[in-house]
Amino acid sequence: MASDLNVTVRRNPRARRYVLRVASDGELRLTVPTRASVRGGLAFVERQREWIARERLRIAERAAARGMEPGGSSSEEIRLREIAKTQLAARCRELADKHAVPITGVTIRDQRSRWGSCSARGSISLNWRLIRMPGFVSDYVILHELMHRRQPNHSSKFWNEVGLVCPDWRDAETWIKKNGRDFL
Repeated sequence: MASDLNVTVRRNPRARRYVLRVASDGELRLTVPTRASVRGGLAFVERQREWIARERLRIAERAAARGMEPGGSSSEEIRLREIAKTQLAARCRELADKHAVPITGVTIRDQRSRWGSCSARGSISLNWRLIRMPGFVSDYVILHELMHRRQPNHSSKFWNEVGLVCPDWRDAETWIKKNGRDFL
């Protein structure tokens, strides 16, 4: 069971479900909730074999399309990252001020599996690739993370907060589900 797949297993007390990721080198990383069984996680991996194959193919195709430029980044990507550092950070601060959400800082990162995050200390991290998305989508991600300052979970109270500041959040979520993987 999944033994031929070479899975790195990591327990995470904050995890609520099994999370399987395929790294850029094709390696599998499984996050297991503290109270869940590793055996159950490996069974989950086994059921994901087709998805794993598709993900590995997608990663290989993206690497080939990039041509593996020196340093892995094209000049266009470098330019967009610089733009993201200023524009996304400024937009985050603007929306935080508009909605009276205190934050301690904004960081723009090169994340492969997240669009954004909010630390317990109030620091917002955003994926630089948001700069390539439609404005209503990047604003939604920023507002989503800002609302975690009010509700540090995904409860109904959290989604009510999101709905108040971003009425079209469902459209943005749909856009991300449909197109987001093409940007990561």
